[in-house]
Amino acid sequence: MSSEALTIQPSFDPYEPGLSLDRINAHLPVHAAWLKGTVFGDMQSRIKGAGTDIDGIRPYEFGDDTRHIDWAATAKDENNWPQLREHYMDITPNLYVVSDILSPRNNTDTEQPHTKQSLGLAAILSVMNIANSTVMPSRLIATDGNRLIIPERSPRSGRHHLLNTANILSREALVSAPNEEKHTLADLLHFVGRSASRSVVLVVSDFRAESMSGQDEFNWGRALKSLKAKHNDILAVEITAPRDFHIQPNTSLFRHTGTNQVTPEYDKDLRREYALGAQKRQNRVDKALSDAQARHIKLSTSDPQWLTSFTSGLRSVQ
Repeated sequence: MSSEALTIQPSFDPYEPGLSLDRINAHLPVHAAWLKGTVFGDMQSRIKGAGTDIDGIRPYEFGDDTRHIDWAATAKDENNWPQLREHYMDITPNLYVVSDILSPRNNTDTEQPHTKQSLGLAAILSVMNIANSTVMPSRLIATDGNRLIIPERSPRSGRHHLLNTANILSREALVSAPNEEKHTLADLLHFVGRSASRSVVLVVSDFRAESMSGQDEFNWGRALKSLKAKHNDILAVEITAPRDFHIQPNTSLFRHTGTNQVTPEYDKDLRREYALGAQKRQNRVDKALSDAQARHIKLSTSDPQWLTSFTSGLRSVQ
């Protein structure tokens, strides 16, 4: 086995937020050509104004900016009436980061190279750093299930903003939050929908807190479709662990007998049923994200080379 295969790429360590940020960014080619400009695709404004996008030529009207007169087109006009080349206004989209990865249920995969929480927080800071390098303002909207975590009133940019976010995530990750779900992922997405339009919405979650029973569609799926209807570009980063798909081999299973005696046994049928149910849920998550036209990247806590996989995923959703 090669030495690279044995290397565990860094995720987020809440005890060293600044160092974690530097280590993660050192593995991510922020300045690669495919990460230049708008990170997840061109965002075009439909608002007329000064900009580089051209919307065609029309006759000059009094009050128009004479700097936009196209003299070559004017020379071709039979009446020699000035012809104006219209432009769309340049806009810089905001990045809204939405996540429930701080929930205590995401900090239990200690037998894997990473926990869901450490991987999710690392993914958040990675994308925020990429956005920061392209001067795209960002804003965090998160929850630990019990409390809302919204440190900024509006999107901001700069190295200080990035470090401040890392420190906030570090502090929140070290807090022992109650294991309850007062605030859901759908709640966060509805909150973002009040202000996000023609922006980039990054959603980092395992997408598994919400029950499938009694409903045809996830609540967060409906919220994502509402965001898409407002011309937002959605990037969903799904964080999973092996236990999301299979009962782990070292897990003991018990069945109560008719005499109430508890006997351990390796129940292949139960394991198979669990795996089938897990795959059904995964299919529903995939469909919900596809229906919302979200760009979907999957990361696993069992992947030691997660940054390599993440970089490949970012490239593939361009």
